[in-house]
Amino acid sequence: MPSPIEIQVAVRRVFYHQNDWCIMRTSIGNCKGLMSWKPIEDERLRLTGAWVPNAQFGGDDFVFRTVMPDVDLDPRDELAYAVELTKGFGPTQEQAIWATFGDQWKGADVTKVKGISARLQGRWVMTLEKLRTSKAMSDTVAFLMGHKCSSKMAAAAWARWNTKAVKMVKDDCYCLTDLPHYGFRAVDTAIRQTFGIGDEDPRRFDASLVYTMKQQTESGDTLANAESVRGMMINFTGTDQLDESLARCDKVVTVNGTHLALRVDYDNETRIKEFFEKNGTVKNGR
Repeated sequence: MPSPIEIQVAVRRVFYHQNDWCIMRTSIGNCKGLMSWKPIEDERLRLTGAWVPNAQFGGDDFVFRTVMPDVDLDPRDELAYAVELTKGFGPTQEQAIWATFGDQWKGADVTKVKGISARLQGRWVMTLEKLRTSKAMSDTVAFLMGHKCSSKMAAAAWARWNTKAVKMVKDDCYCLTDLPHYGFRAVDTAIRQTFGIGDEDPRRFDASLVYTMKQQTESGDTLANAESVRGMMINFTGTDQLDESLARCDKVVTVNGTHLALRVDYDNETRIKEFFEKNGTVKNGR
C-alpha cells in the first residue's frame, strides 16, 4: 500500500457498516476501513490511509487505517457544521443564530430565533450532544494514540470507558489489558514507557501480578498456585518480583501460604462464608 496520507472528508452516504467495517461515499470519493461507530450524513472525519484501485468496480477507493471525528473548528465554522447535521436547518437559520447569539450559540435557546420551532429545537439539542460526544472521542483517541496506542486499541478504550478512559489510563496504563484482545505484552512496550514506567518500575511488576492472577482465575477458580504465578510473571517481565509485589500490591492476597487470590474474590468469598456461619449451613438442599 502507498505511504499513508491524512484527508478530511464529509460523509455523504453510508453503504455498509457491520462488525466495524465501514464503506461510505464522502465529499472526495468512496472510503472504506475499520470504524467503531456508524457515521451519520454530513459528519466530518479525518482519515489516514491511501488511495487504492478498486479492481471490481474501477476507480480508486480511499482505504483508511485510522479515523477520528474532525470537529476542531472555530465557533462560526462549528455552527455551520452543526447546521449541516440538523435536519430542517440551513443557511438562513445559521445566520440568524449567529446574529442573535454570536459565539455563545451552543448554550442558547434557539427557539428565540424566528422560524425555529420547539420540534426543531429538539433536533438541535441532539446535534449538540453529538458534537460534544465527537469532540470527547476525538480528544480521547488523540491522547491514547499520542501514548503509542493503536487506533483500534484507542477506539476499544473509548467504547468501553467513554469519557473516563483518559483518567483511567493516566492512573494505570495497564488497565488497557482489560480490553478484549489486548494482553500484558500489548501494553508493556512503548505504551508504558510513555507514562514513565521503566523496566524495573514496581508498577510494572505489580501490574504483571494482577494480570497473571486474572488470567489464572478467569476459568472460575478463585485461587492460583503461587509458584505458577511466579513463573508467568518471570515470563512477562524477565525478573522474579513476586514476593516484592505481594508486599506492595493490595489487589492480591496470600492464602494458606501456597496460593494467591485477587482481593475482590477473597473478600467476596469471606463475606459469603461469614453469612453462612451466621445463618447456619445449608443442609439437604434447604
